[in-house]
Amino acid sequence: MRRLALPLGSLALAAAVFACEQDSSGDRAPNPTLDGGSPSLDGSTSTFDGSAPDASTAVTIRIDGRGGPKANVRVVFHDADGAVLETKLTGSDGKAASTGPIPAMASALLESADGQRHIVTWTGVESGDELLLRDLDRSAALGDLQVTLPGPFDGALGYDLVSGQCATFTSDPNGTVPLYPYCVRGAQASVLGRAKDGEGRAIAHSFKKANAVPSDAGVVDITTGAWAAPTSVTATVTNLPSGANADVDIVEIADGQVFSSRGAQIIDNAANSAVFDTAAGFADALQATTTLGSGGGSARLVARRAAPSAAISIDASKALPSITNGTVAIASPHRPRFSWTASTEEADGGVVRTLFEGSGASHRWSFVVPPGAVTVTAPAMPPEAASFLPTDDETIRAPDIVFIEAEALSSYAAFRREQGAFVDLTMSIAGFRLPAMPVDGVYRATTWTSAP
Repeated sequence: MRRLALPLGSLALAAAVFACEQDSSGDRAPNPTLDGGSPSLDGSTSTFDGSAPDASTAVTIRIDGRGGPKANVRVVFHDADGAVLETKLTGSDGKAASTGPIPAMASALLESADGQRHIVTWTGVESGDELLLRDLDRSAALGDLQVTLPGPFDGALGYDLVSGQCATFTSDPNGTVPLYPYCVRGAQASVLGRAKDGEGRAIAHSFKKANAVPSDAGVVDITTGAWAAPTSVTATVTNLPSGANADVDIVEIADGQVFSSRGAQIIDNAANSAVFDTAAGFADALQATTTLGSGGGSARLVARRAAPSAAISIDASKALPSITNGTVAIASPHRPRFSWTASTEEADGGVVRTLFEGSGASHRWSFVVPPGAVTVTAPAMPPEAASFLPTDDETIRAPDIVFIEAEALSSYAAFRREQGAFVDLTMSIAGFRLPAMPVDGVYRATTWTSAP
């Protein structure tokens, strides 16, 4: 496993978020700040610093919602065999800390307003850990962005109004974008308007950054700047496997949000570049990703985040090994065992997720696991958790799996505390895409999904 340290203000990223050996490729910010408050499910509204665990011997779970700490969330601490050591409820600060023997696992039991239930279990926890999780209700919009563009654009047949993953298409140069929690990655939101021609191509852009985020179903009025022509950016993928095709795409990052333009393009060794239109002056950074499929439910991604420029390059030889399968064994109905075939020692950590499917609403169970792991068994749960566990008429689906490695991160200890910066536990791993990465550099993922 690779290890590197990056400066973070005056702090070293000595125990940051993933386990790795020294990479020489990719760009790095001189003083990167990993914002643990920006990801959709990351557990922190404070700045991520990648520092080593506190001297405290307790293991602490912290649950935050969009509005701050969440009280009365049930937390379960387990020993190495998965037996229950103790059960706590988070306090007004959103925290629950172990008080008995140092646990080897910890679980948070999350329930949304619409009745969806989700268990998140961290494995391989250590003394002093503070494990951070952001529990967002994805079912209701925060409010609306009322967007006014600078008037009609000649040749446009319609307009995209976009804020992260939230968008509206309108025939008029204004409209309303309902803003959901998964579209916001911080305290501000950018808006990008695109004038589209008859073939759906962006022929002009207009934007406004650093807007307030609506709350309590309120409305924020936004008037964007002048129309500007698109700027072309070329993404090149080197060292593709012989005879292989791959996808490549570019997203723009602004206010921590991802803005995708035209989707992925297919490349190969003969034509290993693709051109994308971007909005000049809009992006804080560009993130290019190439995806290599290896058949079945397996995919490998290599991404690079860099400052905006006319070209960005990715080295496909950096791809992690494939995960070749994922299985579930039901020795005990409430303690399924998940296994997979992979060589993930290079990675910094992984997430394994299953769904319970049946007559009721689908529930999920996610596990944060260390690099090199090839199996995980669900820990035991106390009686208070009965409604979170699968019923006799529910099916436990084979696992979806993703392992991540990042230049900016250096240990599983950090990954398990800030995994939400890299894997949104509320989103499907099928068709997995890395969210906006926190600092410049190279990021790698290998995935397996049982989804059709």
